[in-house]
Amino acid sequence: MDEKRKRMNVHFLASGGMLATLSQLIFIPSIILIRDELHATNFEISLMVAGFTIAQALAQLVYGPIVDRYPAKNVLLIGLSISGLASLGIFFAHTVELIILLRLLQGLSVAAGSICGNALIADMYKGTKRDKALTVFQMYFSIGAASGPAIGAVMRLFLDWRYVFLFLAIWSIIVVLLLYKNLSFTESISVESFSLRQAVKSVQHFGLISICLAGAGVAFAIQSFHINIGFLFTDYLSIHDDWTGFVFMAIPLGVFTGTNISRLLLSRFSREKILVLGLSAMMIASGLILLPLFFFPLSWMVMTIIVLLYVNGISLGLTFPMVAAIAIQWFAHIRGTALSVVFFTRSIGATLGPILTGMVISWQGVPAVYSLIFLIAICSLSLCYLGLTINKRNELRLQNQQRTQAFHR
Repeated sequence: MDEKRKRMNVHFLASGGMLATLSQLIFIPSIILIRDELHATNFEISLMVAGFTIAQALAQLVYGPIVDRYPAKNVLLIGLSISGLASLGIFFAHTVELIILLRLLQGLSVAAGSICGNALIADMYKGTKRDKALTVFQMYFSIGAASGPAIGAVMRLFLDWRYVFLFLAIWSIIVVLLLYKNLSFTESISVESFSLRQAVKSVQHFGLISICLAGAGVAFAIQSFHINIGFLFTDYLSIHDDWTGFVFMAIPLGVFTGTNISRLLLSRFSREKILVLGLSAMMIASGLILLPLFFFPLSWMVMTIIVLLYVNGISLGLTFPMVAAIAIQWFAHIRGTALSVVFFTRSIGATLGPILTGMVISWQGVPAVYSLIFLIAICSLSLCYLGLTINKRNELRLQNQQRTQAFHR
């Protein structure tokens, strides 16, 4: 496959991965309309959101081993096709129970986009080129999260809420057709070489678990920032909620900047150093957010918080692609299984963030929430550094053993 076609396929794969974040968030602006039209309860509407998230997280654990055993292209095309059919089914559905069921199917199937997309990129590229391609994937992934609610809100102004899901179905079909036509590279680990038991044993690796949990900490922080921005501005600062629309854009813009910075840094620094840099930026920015909450006047507070949220977005753009790149580097022979651990832990972190911070804000108020985020950032950096250090020592010990064995021969 020539270089130009490879780059084109990276963007097609990233578009498939982007479907996961779009599918999760695009209908959020219409949830009140959906509830009223279908005479649903708030709990049933919550199930439409939570069911998708839980199904997607669990499916990621399954897709990893599948991708290590069967061609990733085939798994991806089947997953995205089912996701498109589920979206089309929601477009025609007239009961909330059926929509909840189809949302579960949508979450189970669209999860193939993230695991298979990264696995295929790992197959197409090696070394620094692979790492740079992974940053492109992460950029699309984040753009989906940032633009999903905005696209849904615009469509709601002109169309019925059902057309949001028709849009997702059409997107899925287009991506499937483009990948089917252009993605001929289907190398994968053969059935004979893959053992699920051995794969599970391999990923029980302290270094991998530590960087995955660090990535989960970043997801926890970013989702917590998103959920609690409204409380911070309206309840704590008594600022009109129109401001929150501008503030929400700070993190996605930071992610876009961070992914581009990481591509530049890869030419000079190792992926491990970039990961530590990203986590350090998150820890510093999360800590500095506490200062305006306690010490700054209101006129300075808003702009300072926006800048620091932007820096947190940059940290995500630096961190997420490097976690995936390191996992693939360490476990190239079972890259799908390793990626499933990466994305599963990330999903858990993103799910726990809103839940725990919602409990904390009810008990202790807004400043306590941001103190918790700062604590999570400290733990993430510490855990990542410890994991990378231990892995480095193990590599050096193994190299010394190999030299000793070679000398005695």
